[in-house]
Amino acid sequence: LALLMMVSALFAFASCDENPSDDKKENVEENKEEKKDDAELILGTWEAEIDYTEVMNSDSGLDEEMADYIKVEDFKFTVRATMNKDGTYKFVVTEESAKKALDNFKKAMVSGYKDYFADMAAEYDMTVEDFLAEMEVSSVEEFVDLFFGEEMMEVFTAEFNSEGIYKIEN
Repeated sequence: LALLMMVSALFAFASCDENPSDDKKENVEENKEEKKDDAELILGTWEAEIDYTEVMNSDSGLDEEMADYIKVEDFKFTVRATMNKDGTYKFVVTEESAKKALDNFKKAMVSGYKDYFADMAAEYDMTVEDFLAEMEVSSVEEFVDLFFGEEMMEVFTAEFNSEGIYKIEN
């Protein structure tokens, strides 16, 4: 605190002028009018991109066996935060970014499961088609859609979609 006061005083003395010009007086008045407090600065709509690619490729995102087969290239989504003057907020994952993230995830899953099912079919001396038939699906894409459809993204984005009341402190 003492250091902060010293630095403030140093700047105050360095900028002092015995006879300030009219321009400097106008700038001081403009700065007083433009100064906003924290509550005003946070108002509006803000966006942030959240990159979950590394998490999706880690052990926490996939089980250990599938991590060898599946590599998600791009799993990012955008969260839009709206901060209102009445103290309410709303966080929403944009639909476009959620769709893109899900599409990228599903592409990685299809690619990875094609390789996995080929290995599993070979292990049981079957064709991939026979292996898929045993699981009662006609294609890898159908299999992926069964487990990783739109509902999965809704569950995932629900963690970020929220609204409520905020309070600025300190």
